[in-house]
Amino acid sequence: MKPDDRATHRETALAALDASFKVDAGRRVLRVEYSVKNTSAAPLMVLDGGVALGGKLAAGGAAPLGKTDGETLTLTHAATALPKPAPTVPRVTLASRLEAGASRSSKFDADVLPGVKRVRYCIGAAPFTEDAFAPFESDPTLWRASFGVAATQTLICTAWFDLATNHFSD
Repeated sequence: MKPDDRATHRETALAALDASFKVDAGRRVLRVEYSVKNTSAAPLMVLDGGVALGGKLAAGGAAPLGKTDGETLTLTHAATALPKPAPTVPRVTLASRLEAGASRSSKFDADVLPGVKRVRYCIGAAPFTEDAFAPFESDPTLWRASFGVAATQTLICTAWFDLATNHFSD
């Protein structure tokens, strides 16, 4: 990321998240560029691979889920629990594997509804275990997360980004 970007850094025992936000105010589109680094001593699963339906990558690829709450918007890449009642074809969260010390970057655009004043981005991460993750047949770079990962993942969230001032605040 460039030094002049509006950027933030968050770190947990598992991973570090660096993110920058850029707003196209005229179109109300937010560009999020982020990098995740595995700060643990073991393989880490980053839960931003999108979702699969019936063994195939779902339409929309790896777009985050957006949740608006009044004047705030939270964009999230994370594992989700199996809904009740369970659908015939459930959405399965996909993850990328990061070895100890490794990092990877990605980006996405998100529409921001009128009335939203603050935005943050959250990403889920979980230690790799063979009982919680399985290779995704359609793409060898992705792994299927079990539904139980939703309860055990660590969410790493940026500070809130104020759309009026284009700055992060704690």
